[in-house]
Amino acid sequence: MLRLLLRRSQLRFLSRHFVPAVRADIDRLLDGGGWPHSKPGLVLTFDDGLRSHHELVAPLLEKHGFQGWFFVPVGLVDLPAERQPAAAQRQLVPHCCDTSADPRIFMTPAQVRDLASRHIVGCHTSMHVRLASSITAETLSTEILEARGSLERMTDRPVEAFAWVGGEEPSYSQAAAALLRHGFRYVFRTNTRTIDAGASPHALDRTHLEAWFPPSLVRFQLCGAMDLMYAPKRARLARLLGDDTAAAL
Repeated sequence: MLRLLLRRSQLRFLSRHFVPAVRADIDRLLDGGGWPHSKPGLVLTFDDGLRSHHELVAPLLEKHGFQGWFFVPVGLVDLPAERQPAAAQRQLVPHCCDTSADPRIFMTPAQVRDLASRHIVGCHTSMHVRLASSITAETLSTEILEARGSLERMTDRPVEAFAWVGGEEPSYSQAAAALLRHGFRYVFRTNTRTIDAGASPHALDRTHLEAWFPPSLVRFQLCGAMDLMYAPKRARLARLLGDDTAAAL
């Protein structure tokens, strides 16, 4: 209950200080257009396809007027319920799901499809795999292209957004970035930076927040100090990944 209360307090804080940015706002900004609101915009993204995203998070977002972007590892969603706890541990998926009565960690395909009817559902690989330089071309195809196809069949709609798994520098690679540039309209990372007009849609950096963060810590995370701290990392990734990711600096 405490965690749920903190999440509600976060959303109240965010609603007061930010405008919920819808997809049309983001497209206008990425195309070099202006921002039509008096307050800065905010995009809320959620990784890993957890069942709590459908059962708890989405209703709270809707209550406060936010459209969420939910990134789903479609192969884990498709696993039988009894295999999900072990798979989540093996694939390094953090969660707080109570599996004593319900072993499911992830949403059901029906929940993913329902979520996609009201929010944006994007790809997060098939099995929550970090796309390091050691990954083979065959695995990259499975985790990016085949995962996108599976998610499109599950949701019955195009999947245009992707979020890299993990934020560590070794979890990025040139080969994966090349596939993502050709396969997706939006690519999200976790390297803490605001999205400005004309930014690269393939280098959309996010600021990490947890449900248990009190408003004071949320305020600090969003004040700009973390953007400065992550600047050297963004520069290194721009050199590694090349192309339009240089706009992330």
